[in-house]
Amino acid sequence: MSSVVKAEKITKTYTGKGIPVTAVNEFSLEVQEGDFIAIAGPSGSGKTTILNMIGTLDNPSSGKVFIGNEDASTLPQKKLAELRLQNIGFIFQSYNLIPVLTCQENTEFVLLLQGVPAAERQKRVNEILEIVGLGGMNNRFPRELSGGQQQRVAVARAIVSKPKLVLADEPTANLDSKTGQALIDLMLQLNKEHNVTFLFSTHDSMVMDAAKKLIRLKDGEIEKIEEH
Repeated sequence: MSSVVKAEKITKTYTGKGIPVTAVNEFSLEVQEGDFIAIAGPSGSGKTTILNMIGTLDNPSSGKVFIGNEDASTLPQKKLAELRLQNIGFIFQSYNLIPVLTCQENTEFVLLLQGVPAAERQKRVNEILEIVGLGGMNNRFPRELSGGQQQRVAVARAIVSKPKLVLADEPTANLDSKTGQALIDLMLQLNKEHNVTFLFSTHDSMVMDAAKKLIRLKDGEIEKIEEH
């Protein structure tokens, strides 16, 4: 299996009021193609900070992140943005859909940035909306969808460009347990049938139970790793 992302002893220290606070301390992880990994821990344990560093949205204070063979710390911002666009899909807790865009337009947004031709965009969006259970809803706006359906659009947007890695930050946090379980089942299906690689941050026991590898964090450090 090929390595998708590798974090080597990444540390994040913030300086507030002149006092350094370490949010993440020497965290290391290698994500292989086809992985389904969850990073779990209470609020403030560093989960989101780790995802942001692995997704190159934030720079580590020390340590390195490799996307494939590329050392992200050596790249200029423009190249980093390109690397992110081509390799990483993001799913956020608050959906982050653009309210004035339809399901179709929200889902194809990344493809538009990648310069994919219109006919190919349409084909891929139709296919992906079908896969996530939203077939025929292309022209609906986010306000016309339930929370679970909005998060499915967010999943569709994250995977339509066939990224090497999908980072999901607390994806079930705003969903009731039944809707949350349905979303997890969908992601497991995408992982199994389409080999989509997922890395979650979560404190949801349903996500933890579904993970093939569970990394428990405490105060920004790995407390325990469980293989399921």
